[in-house]
Amino acid sequence: TRALDILEYFALVGRPLRAVEIAQALDFHASSTDQLLKTLVESAYLMFDAGNKLYYPSPRLVNFGSWLATNYFGDNRICRLMQAVHQDTGDIVTLSIRYGTAMQIVDFVEPLARAGTIVKGSRVPITESIIGTAFLALHSDKEVIRIVDQVSAETGQKLSVAELRELLERVSEARSRGYESARPSTIGA
Repeated sequence: TRALDILEYFALVGRPLRAVEIAQALDFHASSTDQLLKTLVESAYLMFDAGNKLYYPSPRLVNFGSWLATNYFGDNRICRLMQAVHQDTGDIVTLSIRYGTAMQIVDFVEPLARAGTIVKGSRVPITESIIGTAFLALHSDKEVIRIVDQVSAETGQKLSVAELRELLERVSEARSRGYESARPSTIGA
């Protein structure tokens, strides 16, 4: 996964990088970083400019994502939509999927002032997060209760009647609005 971390860091910064920058940013040892970069260059995922000691993502990476864009909502529409919502609201916007008892953050757009708040791949509880509430709002109350029961069975944490009632109210409000809004102290905003 460290090689993928390097590629994701290139995507984040959007510019060529030196090995030392990558090592510092990702908190990798210099020798490990050098070996990973060498492997990525040898397999043509990165290019290396020896004169400037800069690494660049190679065109080979373009093919990895190009077919995905058409399979997920066509072209780059979902990313453009996330950017538009972020620009309109100034809030963090996430693209998340259900992952067992949690919601996993696949992608996000965040304000520069809050950069680093969220990490791609991180997970937040379905029943205790803004992202989870938004997901549950796509389901009927009966399905929400079924999902909550599944989560309880897998985690051993059962919601009280009052907590379930509160969750169903939040889900109903989100369903009525068509979205769930961030609450400042809640992870998964």
